[in-house]
Parts: sequence; C-alpha cells; structure tokens
Amino acid sequence: MLFTKRALVALVGVAAVIASVAPQVAQAAPQTARVAQVAQAAGDELERITPPVDPGKPPQDQMVLAVIGDYGGCGVDRACASENQVADMVHSWNPAAILTVGDNTYQQGRPEEVVKAQAPYKADIDAGKFFPIMGNHDYGNGCNPESVKPSVDYFKVPVAFVAGFGNGLVDFLNPDVNCNSGSGTTKPPIYNQYKNTVDGSTAAWVVSGGHQPIYSSGKAGNNPDKAWLMTPGVDLILAGHDHHAEHVVTSDGYNIAITGNSGEGLTPLFSTAPGSVYREATEFGAMRLTVTKDSLKAEFVTLPNKVDYYFILKKDAQGKAYVAERSDWVDPNPDPGQSPTPNKYSVSFDLAADTTDGLTYKNYDDGPFEETTVDGRKALQLQKNTFGGANQLYMFVDDDAISGGPYAVKATFTYRSPVPGTFALQYDSATSGSAYQKSTPVTIGADQVNQWRTASIDIPDIRFTNRENGNADMRLSAPANLPLAISGVKIDVAPPKPTVTHVSMDFSGEPNGLNWMPYESGPAHEITVDGRQALQVDKNTFNTGNNLYLVVDDKFIHGGPYDGAATIEYRSPVAGSFVLQYDSAATGSAYQSTTRVSITAGQVNTWQTVTLDMPQVMFRNRQNGDADMRIVAANNLPIIIGSMDVDIAGGEDEGLEDAQNAVAAAEAHPSVETIKAAEAAIAKLPAGPDAAALTQRLNAVKAILAAADLTAAREAVAAAEAHPSIETIKAAEAAIAKLPAGPDADWLTQRLDVVKATFNDTDNDGIDNDVDVTFPPGTSQASNPTNETFSDALVDGTTSGKIVSRNGHTLAISDAHNSSGVLVNVGSGSGPAKFQLVGSGATIALGQGFYELTGSGKTSTITTVDGEQAIVTVSVNGTPITLTVGKGGSVSYTEASANDKVTGLTGIQRTGTVNVRADGIPETACAGIAIQNVIVATTGNNQIFGTAADDLIIGRGGNDTVTGDGGSDCVITGSGNDQITTTGGDDWIDAGGGNNVVRASAGDNTVITASGNDQITTGDGDDTINAGGGNNTVNAGGGVDTVTTAGGNDTIDCGAGSDAAHAGGGNNTNVGKRCETFGL
Repeated sequence: MLFTKRALVALVGVAAVIASVAPQVAQAAPQTARVAQVAQAAGDELERITPPVDPGKPPQDQMVLAVIGDYGGCGVDRACASENQVADMVHSWNPAAILTVGDNTYQQGRPEEVVKAQAPYKADIDAGKFFPIMGNHDYGNGCNPESVKPSVDYFKVPVAFVAGFGNGLVDFLNPDVNCNSGSGTTKPPIYNQYKNTVDGSTAAWVVSGGHQPIYSSGKAGNNPDKAWLMTPGVDLILAGHDHHAEHVVTSDGYNIAITGNSGEGLTPLFSTAPGSVYREATEFGAMRLTVTKDSLKAEFVTLPNKVDYYFILKKDAQGKAYVAERSDWVDPNPDPGQSPTPNKYSVSFDLAADTTDGLTYKNYDDGPFEETTVDGRKALQLQKNTFGGANQLYMFVDDDAISGGPYAVKATFTYRSPVPGTFALQYDSATSGSAYQKSTPVTIGADQVNQWRTASIDIPDIRFTNRENGNADMRLSAPANLPLAISGVKIDVAPPKPTVTHVSMDFSGEPNGLNWMPYESGPAHEITVDGRQALQVDKNTFNTGNNLYLVVDDKFIHGGPYDGAATIEYRSPVAGSFVLQYDSAATGSAYQSTTRVSITAGQVNTWQTVTLDMPQVMFRNRQNGDADMRIVAANNLPIIIGSMDVDIAGGEDEGLEDAQNAVAAAEAHPSVETIKAAEAAIAKLPAGPDAAALTQRLNAVKAILAAADLTAAREAVAAAEAHPSIETIKAAEAAIAKLPAGPDADWLTQRLDVVKATFNDTDNDGIDNDVDVTFPPGTSQASNPTNETFSDALVDGTTSGKIVSRNGHTLAISDAHNSSGVLVNVGSGSGPAKFQLVGSGATIALGQGFYELTGSGKTSTITTVDGEQAIVTVSVNGTPITLTVGKGGSVSYTEASANDKVTGLTGIQRTGTVNVRADGIPETACAGIAIQNVIVATTGNNQIFGTAADDLIIGRGGNDTVTGDGGSDCVITGSGNDQITTTGGDDWIDAGGGNNVVRASAGDNTVITASGNDQITTGDGDDTINAGGGNNTVNAGGGVDTVTTAGGNDTIDCGAGSDAAHAGGGNNTNVGKRCETFGL
C-alpha cells in the first residue's frame, strides 16, 4: 500500500527550526516531516531524508552520534527502568543524532505501544534528531505495511532511507534489512538502490544499519541472508536483534557492531561468532560514535556511563576502513557455547505410543499436516506445501529440555512413503550459521515404499534457538512434495568427550580434580588417623544423615552422561551404612543413590575400600552448594574418608581417533608430510583390524603420491631436454630426487645426463654458449660477457638493439617501461626469446622480428610491429595467465597488485588476434568471450566480485561466492560448495565438484558442474547445461536448451522453448513435462 507524503514544513523552515534547536545537526534533520512510504522508494538510490551537502562549506570537524537498539520495552510496560537509564546516559553525551538498529517498540508495534516506548526520546524525535531502523517487533513480526504504519507515522521517516550528517562527514544507510533477505548470491530487490547509494556517497564515512546481524554470538545467531549488507565502500555495519553488545571483524575486513542492549532485556551468549573480538551480555548500554574526517571511534558504553570497549577505524590508501586501535579485551567466559550441557539428553514424540517428551510439532503455512492412521499406525501425514518445493514438518524442542548449542545429535525417524523419494532434516547449524542447514538425506528406494521404516541421521553442530519459521528449532523437508507419513521422531544428544577420565582426592597432597566442600548440612574437618591425614564427616544438625558434599572441577569433567564408578576408602568407629548420591541422567534425579554400603561390627575402626557404579552420571553442579555428588551416612554415622577416586568411560579411543584424522588428512592432501604424520599415528595403535584398515587406506595414498611424483619428474626432464638451462636441469634433478630408487628414477637420470653433457656454459652465466648474448666490439657490454641481468643492454636513451636469447632463457630489460618505449629487434634462432619486464610480474616470449614494448608502472603494451606472435605470461595469485598476441596485433593491460603480489589483470585492450588463457583450464573454456579482466582468487573461501566488462574469474578451491556484474563472463571454480551468479551476457561457467548454486541470467550460457548436489538456474537464451553426478535441480529459462546430467535423482525444468534433457541413471523428474526430449 502506498501512503501519500504530507509536507508539514517547507524545507527552509525546517532548516531554520533545526538550526535553532541543534545547530550541529543542520544537515541531519529530515527535509520534510511526513508519513513515509512503506513500499521501497522508486529510483536508483535510497531516498535521502536530509538536505544535500553544501559544496561551499567544509565537512564538520567532529561530531558525536549515539546508537541504541532493542530498547522499547516501555511499550508493553516492562523494562522501563533500564530504557530510561540508557536514555539519560545517551542524552548526557549531547549527540548530534541518535541512530537505532531496530525493535524500537515492543511487542507488536501498535499505536499505543509506540507512544509509550518512545517517551524517553520524544524530544529527540520532535527535534529531527532521531533516525530509526525498523525491526521485527516494529513490523509486528511480519513484513506488513499496515503493521509498521504506526511507527512510520510517529517517526515520520520511511522504512528505507539514507541520512547525512556533518555536511559530508557521515552517511547513514538504512535499507530496511528486516524485510529484505538474500539467498546465496541472490540479492534482495532493494540491493541495487543500496549499492548505488554506497557507490554514490561522497561522505567521509559510510555507515550501514540493519536489524538482524550478519554474524552474532547471541541467541539469534548468524543471519547469512543479510550478508548483502557487506558491500565495498561500507565502513561500519550496525545491528541489533540479539540483546547484547558485540564487535565482529569479518574475514573480509568488515566491522559489525551489535548494540541490542539498550533497554528491553538481555539475552545470553552462545557459540562465538567468527571474527568476534568483543562480547558483553550482562549490562545495559549504548554505543557512542565520535567521527572526524580521518577517524571513526566507536565506544561501547554500559550503565552508568562506563566505556567497556572501544575501537578506532581509519582508512588505508585505497580508502578501505580498518581497525587502527582497539581496547585490550579479555573474554571472561571464552566460548560459552562450545560445550553446553542439556537438561535432557533425549527428546521425542511417538504417535503410535501416544507419548510426547520434550519434542512437539505444529502446523505452519508451508508445513501443513494431518493426524491420521496409516497402515494401522497413528501418524502425521504431510500435506502438499502450496508454496511449492518440499513438504515440511516444523518441530519444537522444549527450551527447558535442550537449549542453545551447538550439540552433536542423532535424529531418528519412523516414516512411511507410498512412492520413492528422499527427505532430510533442516536445522540451525553452528558451523554455517544457517538456520536451515540441510542434513544428509534419507533415501527411500522403490523396494522400500509402503513400509514403516526407521532411519537415523547424525548431525554434528545443531543449535536449538527457535530461529526457523514460527520459532521452530528444525523442520523435516521432503522434496518434490513427497507424501511422507511420520509416526515418531527422537533426538538424542551425544555426551561431550571428557577432558580426563579420572579425578581423585586424598589428604596427603593436592586434590586431582575432585574435592570436598563445606556446607551447612555437610560439615567436616580434617584429622589424623593411624598417622595419615583423613576427613571426619561431622554431625548434620538438620537431620539424621551425615553428608559430605563433593565437587568435580569443571575443567576436568563436565556435563555427561557418562558411565562412571566411584572408589571410596573409608572407616568408622561404629557399625552403620552409607550411600553415594549422584546426578543421574537416567532418572533425572540430582540425588540418585548407589548401592548401600554396610559397615559391620567386624569392620569397625579398619580401613575399607568399596567401588560403586554410577550409570549415566552427570556433572553439572545440581546438588546443594553447586556440588556434583554427596556421601550420606545414615543415623549420623561418624564416617571417616581417607581417599576417593571417580572414573568414567572415556568414549572413543583417542589414539584411534588421532590415527583416523591423520589418515583422512593424508587422503585430502597427499604429501610426504601428511603421510609421515599418518604413519606415526598408526604406529601408536595396537596390532588389529583398526590398524590394518588404516594402513591399507594410507597405502592407497602413497600410491597416488608416487604416481604424481613420477609424472612431475617426467615433465621436468622433458622440459630440460626442450630448453636446456641451469634452472631446468636443477628442477629436473629435484624432481627425480623425490622418486624411490628403481628403474623409473634410473631411466630419467640417464636422460638428464644426456642434457647435461650437451649443455655448455663457458662464461657461467646460466646460458648455453650457442644462444648466449653477443654485443658489438667496443661496447661496454662486450667486456663483461658474464653479465647475468643485461640491465645495461638498452640504456642511455637507446631505443633499439640486437638481443639474441634462445631456448627459454630470460633476460631483464630495465628500461622496458620508458615512456618512449623500447624497440626490440629479435634476430634469427631456433626458439623464442624471453624478456622479463623490471618491476612487473610479466614475462614476454618473442619470436623473430621487431617488437615495441611501452608502458608505465604496472601498465604494459606489447605490439608485434613486424614479427611473429608474442606470448605474455603473468603469474596472477600463483596461476599463470598467458596473453598470445598474433602477428601485427597488440595488447595493453594493467597488473592489479596487493602486498607485492599480482592479483589480477584489468583493462585488457587488444587489436588484431589476442587470446587470453589460464594455465590448466580446458581449451574449450571461455569460447567466444573477449576477456577484458582477469580475477584469480586465493586459496580458501573467497567472495569475488566481477566487473561490468567481460571477465575471466578463477576460484582455487574452497567455498567461493562469485558475483558477476554484467558482460559475458567466464567463471571457473575448483572443488568446494560454490555460489555463482552472473548478470547479462553469454556466460561460460564451470563450477567443478561440490554442492554448487549457479544462477546465470539471460543469454546463451554454458554451465558445467562435476559431482555434487547442484542447483542450476538460467534465464532466457539457448543454454547448454552439463551437470555431473548427484541429485541436481535444473531450472532452464526460455530458449532452446540442452541439459545433460549423470547419475542421481535429478529434477529438471526446461522452461519454454524446444528443449532436450539427457538425464542419466536415477529417479529423474521432468517438471511440467517442459523438456520436449527427456531421457538418456
């Protein structure tokens, strides 16, 4: 719905009013007080609600801004005290403006709630100093324009805007993050306006705000669907939603500041988010920004007015913000979410048994079901999801049973389906940060239909934080609207592995992880008995049971459950009995009794020892005084304790686990080092089937490495034979040295000896005599035949000269980048000459003829004036890139560098025939694309942005996110789960192995993937799609498309046009039967 703007005051009038109220915010005040549009404003940029920069005046020298979030609890008459205290503190700073990060009003953003929630800040709102972001509570926990209207009317700002402060000092961007989510590389509708606003900003500092944080250590956790906020040019990202304070520095260098602690309660921390350098969840507060042209200081201030932490941003030579200084902060509770302890270790529901234990289910819009009876068994019959895709069942774990995380769990399902298909569990993953991480799927084969079956899925990192739709913790997802019936689900939490398996105490030395503690119902004192130290349990004045409370140090053993045993050394002056009481996961009792121990008359005043079993024992400090267990002596028995040991089962054998991990590392990265490490780990295992199986796996790795070494040695010797030089001979010797003694090494050594015998280098300059450089008699060079660099070969203004170098030898020309250029005459010979440009990463191989080399710095132009082809080779992030210039052609390019390393080639211009290739990619790649830029990623997980021109983008393994920006792009990524999005042009994409998401826009595209479960979407155009093995989903747009898949259960939608799909083995689906040809 569109609401009409109502101009209340003319712009000049507003400026005058603001000037009289707050002179330092003259630029910040809204241009007009109005009811804003809830729909996103049309246009290329976000709507600017403050006056434009006055170019005749300089930016303000310094200003203070305040940031608050999640503060409006007064709206429902709660947390008013903390909200008012924070407001008083903020006002004491006299800020030029107050920015919010959402949830300004609780609970539903109703008109009466808004008025009450904003009371502490009404004067700021009336003065035009208040700039709010709308959060989920402001929207009434939806994205309905009607529900947010009370807030829009009250604040008189649109839901998305940009506001400027200090006449070009700061721009604050609010792109309505709560109602704009991305997916992978797919951006929300508002993104282009947001990015254009960032790109068009002339402010010294660009600050963006969004309610939900991209990364957070709090209850809501990471929100990868908001990652689009991280756009080049943004200096600081503000967020809230989680009710705590946090500073996160991402791997890409973005700074995220969470300020959700400004009044409406505090929420606990869970697993530490990647890059988190400060976290505070115990005090209310706000953030103070002190901004100058050269620096931005962010201070996290807690009540009553204490700076708990700060950081200062400055900008590097490229204009990118970086942390120049920050507080020395030490985490008082490092990573509290890494080893959580649930109150229950198992939750379930079973319709057949009519039981529910900590796990429930509810209908939801995209997860409907009906309770029914299937084949005589009560069950939930999943109904068709009218929103498309998968049938779903939303499930909820009782927070009192299990909360937070992460946990390793086993999920067990009792299910039945009338047709083949698959289903999986989608859960909140601590590793990926996704609230809908897909588990390993369960496959229902044709021979398994119409049968009640049971399957289990292991999940390593689930969190229970109610982050899914309807505050669910997880959902079962059955693709292709599989009519699945569910009778029961059980979630079992795996107990954490203990740090140690043994703790003990005696009284002759220091305790070893076990100690006693005094308590009002458990007094005791140390005594000496028979010459040894012991502990006398004193009389309990509250009842007839004498208690001794015991504590296990959490750093030794914590959580559980474990199968344990306690060994107690004791004596008593009289006959009687005692028990040990412990926290039992099996019964839920914190005071579960072991077998009773009796002390007979014959055992009086003698030391005795007993071992007591404690099945499913927990260590979570649930007894009085936070004790873990206690000894209870009946009838006030005056028992004496000499020593005590507690032992628990340690779970998996650590040696076996270490060996398994070492072999897996060798399999993933075969090398001499990883193989030696695996051999050492296996050597520690006892002889048996485990050691034998691991040895067999490692032998296979050795065979792979040996084959790779042999291939490398053969190639090195062949290179030395083709281009004899000191370098190629040494490289071949090093490669042969890696081979084991044997016929292969002997034969390659003989071949290399022949090369050495024919290689003559009289002047020892590394160049064979037959191809050495010669100079005219009488020149300075002639008297120095051992000159290795030949940097003086073309000096003193010389623009021509005769240089002869053959068979791969490299010469450096120091003045190759003179503005006047260098004209090179390459004489006759059997092979190309090579020139290395000084100060450049490029090597140029020239055939016979004349060539002109010009340029400046990292920009070069090579012209084949009257010569054969020239081959330019540049190492870009370790990947050789070759530019082959045909006869009579030329190429110009610029080397982009970072940290003294070439990272890309930009602005490639050409005349004539110029071919751009990358080492190792197929000859058929990039067909028909005139590449203008080359971008090569580093190894690891990268976020890569293309340009509007025709790009060659190369990933080097890892989980890469590639975003093209127009043009015809050639994108090649290695193994890993990649997300590739291109826009416009005829693109050529090879996503390699892994579970990839590829979105190619309109154009005649070629998309290739290897094994993995891939999602491929193309726009209109004649597309060629080759998907490897795996369960692939292909959506082709209009045009004449050809789709080919390998084995796996593929879902193919060919879209409009005359299309052909060649689907390999598996259960394949022709969506809407829009593939005119379908099958093998």
